[in-house]
Amino acid sequence: MVSTPGSLSSTIDSSKTTSVPPGLPPDFAFPSFSLGNGLVEISALTTLIGSKNAESLILGSRGAAGLVWAMMSSFGALSVIKACLAASIPETLVEAFGLRNAATDGAVGSSKDLKKGLKATPGQIKARRELGVATAIMCTGKQRHSSDDELNAVPQIDESTVKWLDTYAPDNYTGRLLQSCPFTSPPQALALSLYAFDIHAAEINTAKSFQDYISILLSAVKLIEVYILWRCGDTPIFWVTALPWVFSFVAAPILHLVHLSHPRIGRDPSRTQVDILAGSLPTPQVPGGQRTLLLGAPQNVRRHGAWRVIWAFSALICVATLISTYILLSREAQNTVYLWIGFQILWLILRTTFYHLAESADNPDRRTGVRPLGTVGKSPFIAKASHMSSPQAASRIKNCLLALSRHQVLAHPRGPHCYTEDVHSPGAVTDILCRTEYQSCFPPTQHMVDGEVLEVTITALLGDTLLSSASWFLGNGPTSVELYDSCLVELVHGQGTSFLVPCARVLSGPPKGSGPKDFEMSIIPNFAPRGGSNSPANITWWYWIPCPDGRWLQLRSEGPSFLGKRRATVLSEAEVTRRLQVGDLYVSLTSVGDVEDVVAKSRAAHECLRQLFMV
Repeated sequence: MVSTPGSLSSTIDSSKTTSVPPGLPPDFAFPSFSLGNGLVEISALTTLIGSKNAESLILGSRGAAGLVWAMMSSFGALSVIKACLAASIPETLVEAFGLRNAATDGAVGSSKDLKKGLKATPGQIKARRELGVATAIMCTGKQRHSSDDELNAVPQIDESTVKWLDTYAPDNYTGRLLQSCPFTSPPQALALSLYAFDIHAAEINTAKSFQDYISILLSAVKLIEVYILWRCGDTPIFWVTALPWVFSFVAAPILHLVHLSHPRIGRDPSRTQVDILAGSLPTPQVPGGQRTLLLGAPQNVRRHGAWRVIWAFSALICVATLISTYILLSREAQNTVYLWIGFQILWLILRTTFYHLAESADNPDRRTGVRPLGTVGKSPFIAKASHMSSPQAASRIKNCLLALSRHQVLAHPRGPHCYTEDVHSPGAVTDILCRTEYQSCFPPTQHMVDGEVLEVTITALLGDTLLSSASWFLGNGPTSVELYDSCLVELVHGQGTSFLVPCARVLSGPPKGSGPKDFEMSIIPNFAPRGGSNSPANITWWYWIPCPDGRWLQLRSEGPSFLGKRRATVLSEAEVTRRLQVGDLYVSLTSVGDVEDVVAKSRAAHECLRQLFMV
């Protein structure tokens, strides 16, 4: 019998479907899957086509109207979902899931709350440091009341609303504001600028709103697709594919009504303002470089919670509709699938056109700008004469100074657990500098004798991070590296008055991983360089306070805590050197000369601090 080509093909196909691997029963059959209507190809198109434009629009780069056009086409839906998730979930999860990219950083930036940082766990501190180097410090707050000269003066901020942030990637709007600011480098003082609001802000905002409403209404051409799919389709594909657009069509006008589509270029008491300290920030191991301070800038509206809520719902809706669309398309006729693809291509073209024609929301209006005010110390906003100074601006500058100090604590090799008692409040620092008499050395009430023990009470500590921040602001003082062991101590001796005195302090403790000290063996001197880590369970603070006649007061803590009553031992210069040269404190200081150098730098930094706080 001769087999025809058709019968041969049937025989081959039959052998393919009936062949069973060894060891399986004869009637075993693999399950078959039908993707239907080119679902794989549709999925590839949805993933790849138009993704960057859709991602940028959904993140608000063209204002609230961009949300509607981002949802017009299903092409790029996976990029939209990823962008919405990255912009709406906590930043810790963004890093854990690998969702962070340049687009989300450009929309909302990457920042951490400094006030919560001191309570962070070691794991959170590590995650913070893995973000890299911070590029800016931001102090945000709401305006308490308007100024008489509201376009030129700095308004007062409600202290209960103030937040401190260190920023590792500024959003595009903030970054472009900073491009107009002058920068200075030490030994010059910090450059200071004021955001200038437009007197015609209401007219400009109205014009932008009108343009956005027109763009939103034009997107209603999406209803043509809904109608045709409703008439031609066999499934509810018509409303499933339109649901993301419907949601954004409702959400976009809401953002407009609450003035969150574009940055507001007029001064609005209900809006959050931000003071931005940007540049090469100092850390305890890096002196810092060029910098600028911009006061009174409007906060990027996309950092508002309303945007995050909309992004979160958009992600959920897009996931649900994307899966539903795939399922329903596999059940539709071929012609309906072609119609659906044709509409997605059309919306893709229109979306791309809108992206290139619409005005970017990240560009500051050309009629607003930055007004340079000179440098800190020479600006009328922080002049020492009361009739020349602005208390509101001075208060906001102090907030930035303390926020920078807090940032340095979190970046300190010693760890934030060693700085829980240092003062980090602008009001508290002002009170200490105003109420407490400053003395360059410990004022004795009687003749002191070597080895004598005095009872003192430590009431406040102004640490090295605060002193180095003040010195960096003015530019002409010691660097953060030179002030590593510096400190100002407020103390009371006996029943006398309190006074503020410069001192040297070091954190003593064996390096991590070392065993307990064996006192029966000879001690090998260990002068550990600055910047080493420590174990929180085995550390001690040592303080040296200068006294008249070349003597010193030596104090020590029990663990990281130092405030309260302490016993201070009077030592001669020779005795201080002898104790340091034993080398059992694991510190870099080797003689009384090193201690004197630290104290001298503490005095210089104190002068910077006094100048900034105008006392």
